[in-house]
Amino acid sequence: FTGSASGGDGGPYTYDWYFGDGTAHSNLQSPSHTYTTSGTFPVTLTVTDGHSNSGVDSHLSITVTSPPPTLTGVSPAKGSTLGGTAVTLTGTNFAAGSAVTFGGTAATGVTLVNSTTITCTAPAHAEGAVDVTLTVPGKPAATLAGAFTYVTPASVSSISAKSGPFRLIILGSNFHNPCTVKVNGVTRGTVTWKSATKIVAKGTDLKTACPKGTTVQITVNNTDDGVDSAPYSYTR
Repeated sequence: FTGSASGGDGGPYTYDWYFGDGTAHSNLQSPSHTYTTSGTFPVTLTVTDGHSNSGVDSHLSITVTSPPPTLTGVSPAKGSTLGGTAVTLTGTNFAAGSAVTFGGTAATGVTLVNSTTITCTAPAHAEGAVDVTLTVPGKPAATLAGAFTYVTPASVSSISAKSGPFRLIILGSNFHNPCTVKVNGVTRGTVTWKSATKIVAKGTDLKTACPKGTTVQITVNNTDDGVDSAPYSYTR
């Protein structure tokens, strides 16, 4: 901003700038000011001459717009074709009302953590790499090409228990070697891979996590892609 004055009863002149955003005034003749929020702000300059006569100029207003968002990170970078993967997006200039899509399909549970972080839940989608796009109202969209890869998870069709020692015979499809078994979200026991359709899990911690008469949720996690199967309800 640049101020100038003439007339009145002469100098020296003093200057008082108000920038309209609630911040402190400036007494410099030609100050600089940084706005931290978007909006239109009335700017007022009051000039006082050497005999305390004042003049006010309030014809100026400044319109400030925020820069568009950037998207720099998507974590994790893989998730199930079934959807439901919790994802964190990082970047800049995130704002309230943001929307996220994975390969053109809207994410759910989009939550603005702060201006650089958003969390959401990935939707179901066909297998393969997809673009992740973030949209902030009134701004150009930010896209990270091929940032998230959908993989087909294992699928559990049946579980039966055997004794001597205790073990679970798990049948299904798309079991990778190696893989792990989770009970209520916690990895339990050790797994012997038999085929893409059969694995055997055993261990005392596995038995303890599956008490008789109690229904638990069992998932199979393929180690190479880190993706869980849909939960399978099992009661021993």
